Amino acid sequence: MGDPFLRDPALVEQDLIDGAISRDAAKQLYGAVLTGANGTEVDVTATWANRNALRSALVVGAKVALDQLPSETALADVRMASGAWVCAHCNTSLSTNGVGWVEKTESNIRDLATLYEAADTAIRRRNANAVTLVEHYCPTCAVCLKVHVRVESEATPVYHLQG
Repeated sequence: MGDPFLRDPALVEQDLIDGAISRDAAKQLYGAVLTGANGTEVDVTATWANRNALRSALVVGAKVALDQLPSETALADVRMASGAWVCAHCNTSLSTNGVGWVEKTESNIRDLATLYEAADTAIRRRNANAVTLVEHYCPTCAVCLKVHVRVESEATPVYHLQG
């Protein structure tokens, strides 16, 4: 899966051309800046700048340069190094004893229905037991490392998305 802001803009453009995603999904979920007569061309430079700006606003103090991260880590999240969990993108230590790395991340909570509506993606909004995304970002590089899907009134996440 990986962080959608690390998806190659050329692949986002191809998804648009293939009809796999809408223009709104490209903008809202992938941070794409669209150009062209039919809005299916992705401006690569503007897209990376937009992604970096959006993450800088979300993870204040991070050194955000998503376009400068190694492409081979695009699907990575965290890894164990010398007994500690580290961000697989920038090697920031997230724990000292191999446990509790999520607590060292910057967290963001979003309503899933609102996100999908903004992305012009079909969704049935729940009247009760809302579904939220709890996203965890590296405090240094601002990559999304993990997402929990939570249902209101449930004690534990119903689904964990790595990276």
